[in-house]
Amino acid sequence: MTLEKRGHKRFQVLDGPVLIDSDQIGTIQNISRNGLLCQCLSIGQHPRAENLCIACPAQNFCIEDIPFSTVREFINMDFFGFPTYKLCGIRFGKLSDQQSSHLQFFLDEFTSQA
Repeated sequence: MTLEKRGHKRFQVLDGPVLIDSDQIGTIQNISRNGLLCQCLSIGQHPRAENLCIACPAQNFCIEDIPFSTVREFINMDFFGFPTYKLCGIRFGKLSDQQSSHLQFFLDEFTSQA
């Protein structure tokens, strides 16, 4: 658990939850009340989605239509210089009351704080 510059604690995400936008799927590495770090396949340039979804298929849980912006992106290269995966820092936009409630449930049930 590390302290964010913005003052929110980040928690390690337990196995299972995924992040989905219109073109990609990725694993969530850590998450806080206002953002997350995810890892996804590096498939080159793709259209940026405006909203994303946090899903835990095995538990039938989903937070849909989360507004976001990418604040940092790191592309990892393999031995030959080919991109293999991306780490993306995501900042959430304004969440609805229901999304905020579901996010708190996610933090309580699917992270190292649980």
